[in-house]
Amino acid sequence: MKRVLMTAVVAAGVCGLLAIAADEVTSVNAVGYVKQNLQRGLNLVREDFLTIDGADATPEKMIGDQLPIDTTIYMWNGATYDKSTYMEIEEFDPGSGGFVVVDTNWNNASLMLDPGAGFWVRIPPAAPETTELTLLGEVPNNPTSTIPIGEGLNLVGSPYPVDVKWVDTDLAQQGEIGDILYVWNGATYDKSTYMEIEEFDPGSGGFVVVDTNWNDTNITIKVGQGFFFKKATGATDWVETRPYDL
Repeated sequence: MKRVLMTAVVAAGVCGLLAIAADEVTSVNAVGYVKQNLQRGLNLVREDFLTIDGADATPEKMIGDQLPIDTTIYMWNGATYDKSTYMEIEEFDPGSGGFVVVDTNWNNASLMLDPGAGFWVRIPPAAPETTELTLLGEVPNNPTSTIPIGEGLNLVGSPYPVDVKWVDTDLAQQGEIGDILYVWNGATYDKSTYMEIEEFDPGSGGFVVVDTNWNDTNITIKVGQGFFFKKATGATDWVETRPYDL
């Protein structure tokens, strides 16, 4: 069942919020946000929203100065990680004969934090135990979203800002033997494997395949949460249908 999202309208430059289910709502240009408390170390995140002004979804645009100096974003490109680090920008100061900090920014503007893309956020050891990150933007209203899935590891996320049970996604329903879902829980991975379900057959005295399914059907992909998906063979398109009405 689709859920109707409570939203507010962009008016006079003021952004409203999305968060909860409601019976009905009339709105245009719906804007929403997700707040997350990121821990020191690794956090697996996704961007749920589009930029409000249509600009590229760079780290500077989507995250800005919310995270500590030396925070690094890692995006998997299918073979290795592309990264961007939030750092101090220094310039030489003739008066002191040394370098001084003149700005802070992300050192790689080529990463695109679009809906459906998952990424690691590594908070440095010297940072507070938790750091709040607010990801804000326009709520996606496209009827479907297509995310290319390659053979092997993919770092992705659901393209719409709602919690979704893994087995209800189009990607899970395309499952083939050997596909694996990995969801980071802050310390290790919770995982579910698409596999043959066997039962004992008294007639043959052995086990026979009676079905195929994910061996953990209870995993929920939460708002703002990225995950790894290992495609056993071949490539496919994950075509997810918008689960709400605006």
